[in-house]
Amino acid sequence: MKKLFLMTAMVLGSSVAVMAQDAKTLSAEFKALQGQVSKAQDAVILGQGDANAFYGMVNDLFAKGYALDKVAEQPDAKGKVKNNFRKPNSEVLNQLRGQLVNGGVEAFNSDNNQKALEFFGTYCDAAKHPMFERFNYAQTDTMLPMISYYAALAATRIENYEAVLKYADAGTLDKENGSTAMQLKAEAYKKLGDMDKYVATLNEGISKFPSQSGSFALGIIDNYVQAGQLDQALAFCDQRISSTGDYISYYMKGYVLTNQKKYDEADEAFAKSVSMESTNAQIFYFAGQNLIDKVIEMENNGPKYGEDGYEKLVDDINGVFKKAEPYFEKAKELAPDQPALWKAYLNQIYYRLKEMDKYEALQNS
Repeated sequence: MKKLFLMTAMVLGSSVAVMAQDAKTLSAEFKALQGQVSKAQDAVILGQGDANAFYGMVNDLFAKGYALDKVAEQPDAKGKVKNNFRKPNSEVLNQLRGQLVNGGVEAFNSDNNQKALEFFGTYCDAAKHPMFERFNYAQTDTMLPMISYYAALAATRIENYEAVLKYADAGTLDKENGSTAMQLKAEAYKKLGDMDKYVATLNEGISKFPSQSGSFALGIIDNYVQAGQLDQALAFCDQRISSTGDYISYYMKGYVLTNQKKYDEADEAFAKSVSMESTNAQIFYFAGQNLIDKVIEMENNGPKYGEDGYEKLVDDINGVFKKAEPYFEKAKELAPDQPALWKAYLNQIYYRLKEMDKYEALQNS
């Protein structure tokens, strides 16, 4: 047993010696890179350096500092940790941390979202790294929620949904972009196929951002519809109408009723929605689309009119077209640069109603 203990001690001693050597090497590398960063910063200040290269060096210095800190945190042969590098190195990195934001903004504005995510991510990750515990960034850094949001946004743009989930929660604390950060989080779960967490996040958004809850409610309704759970979707709409009664609630109800082929009831819901919100082209489009779907249903059921009822069928269809016409014309007025919302439908309506002046004007527009 004594030999075994002796051998163990020898192995531990060897390991500690290696770690000490690694720490010494990493410390030398950190100081050398620190010197390069300082020179690069001076050059940038004088307008003579490459700012992007400088930001990259700052990011590398954080990585080097973390590597050194990890080695220095290993216990010695007596089980004690003597990390003499953490305090001075954290001071150096704390002074440079803001440069990561500058680098991230530069990359983000240049549409280099991968690089933006790296810079913003390093900035945000520092808030949870033991090196910076004494700075208490989570409480003292007022920029952290905003930068976390932009990290999540950059991650979304490159479809790195794991990274979105990593930064979105902190981003929801941003006063200006918190709701959007929550939407990014929900969409990330959806893209990753976790529909339970997707719906849970949408519900969390409704609770946390009541004044902006409509977008989250739309996601829940769409999820119900895609799953074929139309009764549940309608119940959700009715509950929301009872609690908030906003235009989105009626718009959603119209959308669900269209999918249930209850076109007249849907028309009533859409009419209520546009009476409350008359500047949203999408609502006018869906209100008109509901009536177009009704026409298709009528045409499919044409034989029920009988051979002598053809003229009545045509009159009934034209009556529905006439009702749909102002919806699509309003969509055109509100969104002239989005012809997919109105052009094909107005072409059909004007032609069927023999409004040839309008039809020809549309062809020449």
